[in-house]
Amino acid sequence: MARESVAQAYAVGAPQLAPLEYRSASTALSDAEKYIHDGDYRQARHILPLAHAHARRAISRSLDEAARLRELEAAQSVDKSSQPVNTPAKKKPSKPPAAKVSDSPTAGDVSGKDSTVMAPTLAPHYTVVGGENLWSIAAKGEVYADSLLWPLLYKANRDQIKDPRQIYPGQVLSIPRDLSAEQMDEAREKARRSDIFPVDIMLKDRGLVE
Repeated sequence: MARESVAQAYAVGAPQLAPLEYRSASTALSDAEKYIHDGDYRQARHILPLAHAHARRAISRSLDEAARLRELEAAQSVDKSSQPVNTPAKKKPSKPPAAKVSDSPTAGDVSGKDSTVMAPTLAPHYTVVGGENLWSIAAKGEVYADSLLWPLLYKANRDQIKDPRQIYPGQVLSIPRDLSAEQMDEAREKARRSDIFPVDIMLKDRGLVE
């Protein structure tokens, strides 16, 4: 099931439309297959549902992003069709060319719109709200889109988090960025072996597995 979900995510363009979620799904699937190859079926059973959950999230985000891009393309087409056609000025050559109208920020310039819809830079901080924990925060798309990376949040915020099970609304957490693949793999492995947020229990609590 996990492998099929990752394949479906790829088919809907998740590598481009939902890169964080797709990368998390692919990594989890790869790790699970490695455990199966090594005969560690217990670990594989824990990770496969996580790969499936990330892939489902990647599919959903990809479909939403594709719809948003289609709407943007349609809006840009309307803007283009509504602009007056520039015709050569046979009289009053001193009059500024009509094309310069597009320099105005209110003229519906297409290139200007493209710059405003680019994906925003991921924020370096996250403010905790009620009912959240490090697992659920790490799973958010604007954080890591991978719940197994919660140890990175804990390590970066040890000055204000004494027990990773206890965080409070209003806390502003630092989110480490520019992480290497080795650092992320190390965090995932630590999360899998930790009993702070047991993978199988956390997935059941969120209805991701039965």
